[in-house]
Amino acid sequence: PEELVARRDAAAVVEQFLDTLDPEQRAVFVLAQLEGLDVPEIARTLGINLNTAYSRLRLARRRFDRVIARHAAVHS
Repeated sequence: PEELVARRDAAAVVEQFLDTLDPEQRAVFVLAQLEGLDVPEIARTLGINLNTAYSRLRLARRRFDRVIARHAAVHS
């Protein structure tokens, strides 16, 4: 039961985070972090420049790290 609650809480945090991203960053983040695609694959899939894909992923990951840090601080 505790693990289920923790998973639901984590899923809610991720969903809330994804809602804050613009669609372009969200697409890259989801494909990389949730679907496991590498960045060159993501760039090809989305039809974007490779450097643009790397940039969007880097920015989204930074934001995600801040969200997780805030969440951990509140729940510790």
